[in-house]
Amino acid sequence: MSKIQIKLAITTALSSILIACGSSSDTTTKNYKETISTDQAVTQIINLSVIPTVDNFQQQTQKLVTDVDTLCADINENNLTAAQSQWKNTAEAWFQYLPFHLGPSNNSPDLIEPEFIFIDSLRLRGINYTDTVRNDLAAEINKSDPVDPAIFASKNFQRVGLLAAEVALFERSSDQSQALADIVGDYSANTNKCNALKGYAQQLAKRADNIQQSWKVDYKNSGSSFRDLFLNGTLSTVPNEKDTAADAQLILSTNEYMDYVHKRTIINDAGVLANHSWQLVNTALLSFEKMVEGTTGTTVSFADLMQVNAAGDLTTLRNNISRVKQTIADENEVDFYAATLTLDGNIKRELKNGLGISVGLNFSDGD
Repeated sequence: MSKIQIKLAITTALSSILIACGSSSDTTTKNYKETISTDQAVTQIINLSVIPTVDNFQQQTQKLVTDVDTLCADINENNLTAAQSQWKNTAEAWFQYLPFHLGPSNNSPDLIEPEFIFIDSLRLRGINYTDTVRNDLAAEINKSDPVDPAIFASKNFQRVGLLAAEVALFERSSDQSQALADIVGDYSANTNKCNALKGYAQQLAKRADNIQQSWKVDYKNSGSSFRDLFLNGTLSTVPNEKDTAADAQLILSTNEYMDYVHKRTIINDAGVLANHSWQLVNTALLSFEKMVEGTTGTTVSFADLMQVNAAGDLTTLRNNISRVKQTIADENEVDFYAATLTLDGNIKRELKNGLGISVGLNFSDGD
């Protein structure tokens, strides 16, 4: 099914799904308890869910560097398969983090270009840069002199990141064959392909390190971690930052992720060569669900607060999370996009209102 056909089918399916799930573009005014403190729940979300996803992404990129080095030292199908598997682990770790795409991944140590675009080029404008990567990789492979992996630090975002590593690992450069023997032969015949792959992996690891350091050690040269600034409400002490409530920022971040998913044909563009698209969106959904429900060690969750203050809204939210899960299990693109749109609306209304958040939020219309 083409992208245009998918979008037309989504439009046709929306009305019945939105009615069934109780979603509406209008914000319903309800009376909740005047004061709902989310501070403890937010702190536990950051410490028990967000920081572990940050650490996991950093660890998976390091493992990818190791597996790529192993492949290039001994080029064979087993080592290629291991590196491909680790790419999937790394991509899943990134999608696990995406619902929490806050300051550190939106900025960088040089304060010029955000880290995320060098990891996930699709997220910026929804443009698939696969052909751009293929052409650039072919140019590097065909160079007569050895390619230094370090040069990939100066490549623009369209030519690096998870997509570039995926292209290098999952297809032969000359004809896009995905047979293991053909890809192994490609690496054996072209030393520079390994050098390019090393460059891609090393730059992913560098970006992951930067994000982790910003979350846990020093954000934008402030001397304080983003975690502490975020939870203490002191982000305004950092240039070009403001102290929007932490719970509101979390909800806005998850809304922007859902908005991105249902407005882009992400199933057709993310993890396609690796045949891993559905696993990626499932990982992100489970990460969002964990934010709502809590995880091991959680004593107060958003769901706990909603159960007391807006039990009906919590039921609606849970039902629609389950609906998105089912569309993923069925691998039904049309229903997946439509159900994600409904869940996007639940975040703007049921989750926000059910937590008693009254601060103004400018929800995006898409990246």
